[in-house]
Amino acid sequence: MFFGVVAVVFAAVWLVNGSQFAPLVASVAVACCAIACSIWLRYERMIGWRYIYMAGRSPIAKLTLVVSLLVCGVGLFCLYKLNVDSGWVVALTCISSLAAAVAACLCVLSVFSTVAVLGVILSVGTLTVVLAVATGFQEVFRDKVLGVNAHVIVTHQGFVDYEEEERRIVEMHPDIVASQPFIYVEMLATRGKGKISGVAIKGVIPEKVEKVLDLGKHMIAGEVASLAANPTRKHPSMIVGRGLAQKLDAKVGDEISLVAQLSQEVGNMSSGPPRPTTKKFIVTGLFYSGFEEYDARLVYVHLDEAKLLWGQPDQVLGVELKVRNVAEASKVARVIENQLPLVDDDTPDRFGFKIQDWHELNHTLFSALTFQKIIMLVLLMLIIFVAMFNLASSLLMMVVEKTPEVSILKAMGAESKSVAVIFSFLGFCIGCIGTFFGVGLGVFNAYVLSHHGYDLDPEVYLIDRLPVVIQWQEIALVIVGAMLVCGVATILPSLRAAALHPAVGIRRDHS
Repeated sequence: MFFGVVAVVFAAVWLVNGSQFAPLVASVAVACCAIACSIWLRYERMIGWRYIYMAGRSPIAKLTLVVSLLVCGVGLFCLYKLNVDSGWVVALTCISSLAAAVAACLCVLSVFSTVAVLGVILSVGTLTVVLAVATGFQEVFRDKVLGVNAHVIVTHQGFVDYEEEERRIVEMHPDIVASQPFIYVEMLATRGKGKISGVAIKGVIPEKVEKVLDLGKHMIAGEVASLAANPTRKHPSMIVGRGLAQKLDAKVGDEISLVAQLSQEVGNMSSGPPRPTTKKFIVTGLFYSGFEEYDARLVYVHLDEAKLLWGQPDQVLGVELKVRNVAEASKVARVIENQLPLVDDDTPDRFGFKIQDWHELNHTLFSALTFQKIIMLVLLMLIIFVAMFNLASSLLMMVVEKTPEVSILKAMGAESKSVAVIFSFLGFCIGCIGTFFGVGLGVFNAYVLSHHGYDLDPEVYLIDRLPVVIQWQEIALVIVGAMLVCGVATILPSLRAAALHPAVGIRRDHS
């Protein structure tokens, strides 16, 4: 019956995989199966619960529960109402919530059962928090990447008649909602003496860029529309990242010179070697994405100015596309690939196209994050296996302790199957209680960490705040995995109890 419950939960989760209703369906399935299990088990349920239930606990456990809840409440009040952003308050709140869970178990369960439940609580809670942090890194990096990169990028080495090509590409798929031509080229930025930095210049059209990118959400000074204005009659506008502005000691209104590596027009060699193209710009805006890779290097200028710096006034590098659903970007890119001649890596074609979606552009980053998440998941599953052995050892000790009672039950006519069901029900109850408190503590601590927002070194982690994102699909899978492991832990103790001979326990009781 226990594995039937797990099977139903697995089926419910997979049927609605990726849906926001997955946790609800899984919870309803567990509740229905638990009710059916309670009706079907008859006296096994009553006996199993009496084995783990301990009435009349000492007032110390109740006092600990009350004190822990008070401390946790005070911590939440300081965090959310008084805005006391302190690591000590966060730590005290999290520890008091764990103490409250343990004290609550001691008020109802026996000591042996509480020890087994505590192992499940710690393992499930830890796994929930770590998954929330790992998912947070993935989500934040995706948002940062999409803030400065389009969903799909089509590049071409000879994009001359780009307006007509852009119109033709947009018509290739109905999910494409916006587009813009762009130029992306590496240059140098200088300001004053000794202040120099390598930058990536991106030429965009101000009227179109906000329809394709989320740049406006990251502006901390000025506006994207300022790229269309000319603050002085001499120098055009530019928008730079906050990290680059700090590196060059620049602010809005300051001049920054952009230096192309070499002029594209070689000219007459008799006049000497080609000289770098240099042009001054006025900083009219600052953006901050929280992604150090972009904040310290990326510069936005008007597309016409980028063409002149690039040395190709009639060409662009490619076209950026925004699709209706970012999850479908890869499918849209494949549709466009099937309708355009592509670049052949073996025999490069100057007029070939190259199509990439946002995930392909950052494949290394997201592959590393996914691999890291899998490794952490595997390692933390070891904690659940430790909890499984803890549960199995507690049940085995209970089998030894309850040997006389089991022998009396079998002497009264109880079948071996019923005895096995009793101890399976014990494991089911311990698993349910431990998983319930573990998930509750994990989600609670994740929300507390999310509110506190630990600072990170952007030069190491590429972002400046610890991201925490809870996905309920992952929570449902943690619940299913924990219950399955707890079910496996009950197999050996249940078989051991079912194999007891009535005479063994009776003889031991009278010896």
